Amino acid sequence: PALYLLSHTHVDHIRGLDASTFCGKVICSPDAKEMILRMETAKDRVDYDRGVREQKIRRWARLKTAVSLNSPTKFEILADETVLITLLDANHCPGSVMFLVEGSRGAVLHTGDVRSEPVMVNALRRNPLLTQYISPFKVLDAIHLDTSCFLGTVDVPPKEDAVAGFIKLIMLYPPKTTFFINAWTWGYESMITAVARLLNAKVHVDRYKHTIFTHL
Repeated sequence: PALYLLSHTHVDHIRGLDASTFCGKVICSPDAKEMILRMETAKDRVDYDRGVREQKIRRWARLKTAVSLNSPTKFEILADETVLITLLDANHCPGSVMFLVEGSRGAVLHTGDVRSEPVMVNALRRNPLLTQYISPFKVLDAIHLDTSCFLGTVDVPPKEDAVAGFIKLIMLYPPKTTFFINAWTWGYESMITAVARLLNAKVHVDRYKHTIFTHL
């Protein structure tokens, strides 16, 4: 492959990128870059925090190709062929993006993991980089679409409604109730900050998450 497109940094998308034999060029968003440069495996960070290991191990620290969002960027894929790659917000987790790839062979949109909801879709429809394809004159040759949650029968609510419903559940409990929100992966930040604002409380995270969040 000429290029590797990293849509976001959830563990099922970064497997193999820490292999000593991997030497490909990885394209990602600035936030994804900041995250992956500082990511540590669960075992590595536990060993470091317990003092078993003296230095942090950052297995992905050499992946450093970041591209700003909504900024078409030219990349060479062959000696005589280039493509334009544009990163678009995927509304999934910090740093998550979709890729619009345009070249002499056509145009493709790769969504990665995307949370499609009305606010996001309307923003895409107004994006001047995509409006050219919402016409009878120019079309995308392919859309590579994440369909992980398309097989169910439940309508997934927009983030705003999900947060409101979560807060409504919290308010059903007595005021002195202590809550532990197990945000086990990236992507729950809007939920956590909404609860913090409601309860006028601080958000407590461990050393590792604090390191990641302060660089986004």
